[in-house]
Amino acid sequence: MKFFFSSILFFFFLILNAQNNIEVTYKKSTTINFDNLNNDENASVENKALKLLKIVQNDMLTKEYKLVFNDSVSFFEETKILNSDNDNSELITKLSSSLGETDGVFFASLKDKKTVRQTTTYDKLYLIESHMDSLKWDLHNVNKDIDGHKVYKATTLVTKVTRSGLIEEEVIAWYTLDVPIGFGPIGFNNLPGLILEVQIGKIILYADKIKYNVEVDPSRFYPKKGKIISCNDFIKLQLKQIGL
Repeated sequence: MKFFFSSILFFFFLILNAQNNIEVTYKKSTTINFDNLNNDENASVENKALKLLKIVQNDMLTKEYKLVFNDSVSFFEETKILNSDNDNSELITKLSSSLGETDGVFFASLKDKKTVRQTTTYDKLYLIESHMDSLKWDLHNVNKDIDGHKVYKATTLVTKVTRSGLIEEEVIAWYTLDVPIGFGPIGFNNLPGLILEVQIGKIILYADKIKYNVEVDPSRFYPKKGKIISCNDFIKLQLKQIGL
């Protein structure tokens, strides 16, 4: 019901102000089932890795992400640690931020059809530029309900760098026409409506709440610091860094 009421407010504010700023709070989860972990002292390396991943998951659940947008630009970043008593190591915190590649900040412009991601690798800051049309979405005649919103399924493939080389990973997005502006989290854009949920591999980002008519202007947060690099060249850089 809260999203239904928010949708009515959206159209009201959109009529009053074409530059109305909207804020979506996302949280992160995983589809991995940890219930079957082997607790034996002689657990396999794989189970030990899963146990580490469970620690990472617990840290991951303390984080929030914000997408702020209007009818032309958007800005996305990690903004909050919910558990102030979190004493996990810096490595665990970095791992939980990197899952789903939510580390860094993302800026997108519908007018320019451009996405810019500011991120750090090997202590160097980069601005990764990509064109929205380079991401080819397949729209499916499948829908479901997310908190009162009717959402539609879209899929695409993204190239991911791993220790063994490049792989293509499927991305599943669920977007709503109730907010007919094509922005979403972590640089996923260019769909007919707002993305409320996106799954990359076993990681899910999902909308937790939406606020309308917020005072934060996303256009002020265009990232300027860092070496400008194309998405393809950044992939080549990552491969070089791991010796491939």
